[in-house]
Amino acid sequence: GTFAAQPMKALDFGVYEYPGYGDREAEDTLDDMDAIAADALEAMKPSLEQVKQGGEYEGAPFAFMGGGFGAQLMQVVAKKVLITYGMVPKGVVVMGRGAPNNPLLNEAGQKMLEEDPDKVVEAYNYEEFGNIDKAKAAKAMKLANQTRDQFYHKFECPIMLVKGGKDAKVDEIS
Repeated sequence: GTFAAQPMKALDFGVYEYPGYGDREAEDTLDDMDAIAADALEAMKPSLEQVKQGGEYEGAPFAFMGGGFGAQLMQVVAKKVLITYGMVPKGVVVMGRGAPNNPLLNEAGQKMLEEDPDKVVEAYNYEEFGNIDKAKAAKAMKLANQTRDQFYHKFECPIMLVKGGKDAKVDEIS
């Protein structure tokens, strides 16, 4: 499949940054995937308003791309877009993350993350461990353990999976 049947007259690209990261570093981070999804939807609202029914560019195609936790978040946002606007993306790209019904860590890893977060963060980010905000990294890992039922949302479009070289869970199911 293709993302667009006809050449597009314009292309817009947006990057969503979570509160507490990038240009939003001064903001407090959020602890809940639904809260982050609501924030993402609000950030995307101007673009979605343009392509929704009755919008200036009604029916224009759009796609989502997410990596790691962003891939999990993308599913929640896509469902919110469907419910709010009645629209679905023309395609999605999932990078370096298994299905959203799989947590980042197994039960033992999640327990260790609660009891000794620095140890887990160091094992997961060993190359950058000395230069990262360990508390923020542990919080992000906890977010990546939030899961959704495998039937939470079904994408009605092509899905491209980009797999990294170190993803044992993706290797296991592919």
